[in-house]
Amino acid sequence: MRKPVLFIQHAPHEHPAVFKRALDSMGVPNQIFRAFEGRPLPQANEISGMISLGGPMSANDEVDHDWLMPELLLMKRVFDQKLPLVGICLGGQMLARTLGGKVVQNPHPEIGWFRVHRTELGHKDPIFSEFPADPNFYQWHYDTFFPPNGAEILAESTLCARQAYRVNERTYGFQFHPEVDYQLIDEWLSTEGTDDEILQAKMAHHEECVQEPKLHLSLSKTHQLDSLRLISGLTHLFIENIKNTSIPLPSRDEMLAPGKKWSITLRDGFGNEFPILGNALAEFAVGGARFVFIQDASNLTWPVREDKIVKWAEFKG
Repeated sequence: MRKPVLFIQHAPHEHPAVFKRALDSMGVPNQIFRAFEGRPLPQANEISGMISLGGPMSANDEVDHDWLMPELLLMKRVFDQKLPLVGICLGGQMLARTLGGKVVQNPHPEIGWFRVHRTELGHKDPIFSEFPADPNFYQWHYDTFFPPNGAEILAESTLCARQAYRVNERTYGFQFHPEVDYQLIDEWLSTEGTDDEILQAKMAHHEECVQEPKLHLSLSKTHQLDSLRLISGLTHLFIENIKNTSIPLPSRDEMLAPGKKWSITLRDGFGNEFPILGNALAEFAVGGARFVFIQDASNLTWPVREDKIVKWAEFKG
């Protein structure tokens, strides 16, 4: 059996959300390692790729977090073995640091949904070039990275000059959070102390960089599609074989028709079939494959690659 992709989670509320559901729906084995639980990390030869998630600490806080240096070392070994490697927010900062860059405090925090602008290199990147316009992504950070020498800056914003970078075809770092959807943002806003943190950041800075909590949720209903598109593109780092869809699917208009609910059967990384029941939010091509984005009854969103669908039926219950 294929070795799993490793998610590293640094805080209880910062789980992989959409990214994990994307890999699950495509049959990619994966596991979550919770760094805060104090267990030893897996070895690089035990995994097929690595995704380092966000967290409230700094990438320079190894004195206070004894898991940080071992994770930096694992990142370097994964990179040296040319395995797929993605860093998100804190993870993107740690990736920059372990490859020779540095992490410093940004002049302003970014908390909320903000537009990022693709650089000239970003417009040529196989993942960022898929966007018809500059996308909006969810942000929650105080620090920022300076990527290592030789890295390509793919995106920037008014408040943070370095939003995304690529070191090679299989290594990406992001300052923003592409893994979020409405449900995860709702979880974060419900975490104790979040309202006070946002208020204090807003008082110390200005509304242009810190949004009201109610905007976080209302904007996610439209902006989360940019996150879903980017996560779908990143899945190609971990699974490349694109096939023709083997079962008949409804037309795009029928898929997205208001009020339609669908029952979709997929196969996980262990070969077990599992169902998703919900409505289709959007459908488009990403990286040569077609994806449909399903929102289930719990408001969880699933990027589903159409060639991985085992069964598709209208739900009439």
